Amino acid sequence: MTKDSGKSLSPSSASTTISPYFLSTSDKLGDKVIQVLLNGDNYDEWSVKFRGAMRTRKKTGFLDGSIKKPADSSDDLEDWYMVNAMIVNWIFNVIEPSLGSSITYVDEAKTLWDDIEQRFSVGNGPKLHRVKTSISMCKQGEKEAVSDYFGRFKHLWDERDKYDREPSCDCGGCKCRINKKLEKKRDESKRREFLMGLDSKYSTVRFNLLLQEPLTSLNKVYATVIQEEGVRGDNGGGTTGGRGEGHSDPIGFSARSNNMGGTNRLSGDKESESSWSRCDKCNRWGYARAKCFDIIGYPSGWRERGKQSSDNNFNTEEVAVVAVEQVAALVQSGQM
Repeated sequence: MTKDSGKSLSPSSASTTISPYFLSTSDKLGDKVIQVLLNGDNYDEWSVKFRGAMRTRKKTGFLDGSIKKPADSSDDLEDWYMVNAMIVNWIFNVIEPSLGSSITYVDEAKTLWDDIEQRFSVGNGPKLHRVKTSISMCKQGEKEAVSDYFGRFKHLWDERDKYDREPSCDCGGCKCRINKKLEKKRDESKRREFLMGLDSKYSTVRFNLLLQEPLTSLNKVYATVIQEEGVRGDNGGGTTGGRGEGHSDPIGFSARSNNMGGTNRLSGDKESESSWSRCDKCNRWGYARAKCFDIIGYPSGWRERGKQSSDNNFNTEEVAVVAVEQVAALVQSGQM
């Protein structure tokens, strides 16, 4: 069906142009064209989504006034009234009921839209200050996963980009590529902010990434940190030393094991080496062959029970020392 003016009112018309006065059979007065309801604090999100819904229906002109009310003698007047009334209802349908009662009903969509904007829209200055403050305070929690922290961080930067657009050259004759330079500077600032907000357990990977010149893209920085999180096996939970749960410090184990014997086998001093020497006669630790009782004889009063007790003590020490030697070898070879 078409009007005399030639404007198409049906998408099935031979013309590919859809009239802004067209309403499909699925368009109802009670429709909630978006899921977000205006509550007084979310005007920016609400207005963007409502405009998008109207754009898909080719009706944003009713909001910004570009589709003006036709003259009383125009054949389009009734169609304009019909679509305008539908949009007014759609606006009220996506306002919280407690808030809607405080908004004066008007019968023109543009007037209603402008009234809501003047009442609930906040200037970019306060918004930008709030977002910048939030970015500076955005830090990864001690047990927060990197993906969760990155999501919070990126949402804040997307808001900042919306309120604080970089100036750009539009003269058409610029040869210094200032637009690219400004964009690069902004991206580098974003990557550094993200890295500095990471938990202290990522200090090593953060330091290495900050040293890169030029600094890699934010997505690659995120991928590197996620890989580090996977290697650590903590998924944001973290363990001291970055080795994941169940791993211990080999150096600390070595030192503790040696200190049980009162000496430090790894220190390299001669006294320690002699005290940890092994007799090649009886294969016991703690003395050299020259002091072995099997060679020089047992002292008076020595009993077999005491000898057996002594054997057990040395065997226990021998197991501890072997364990220390194995750990030390692994450390020196770089396998731990």
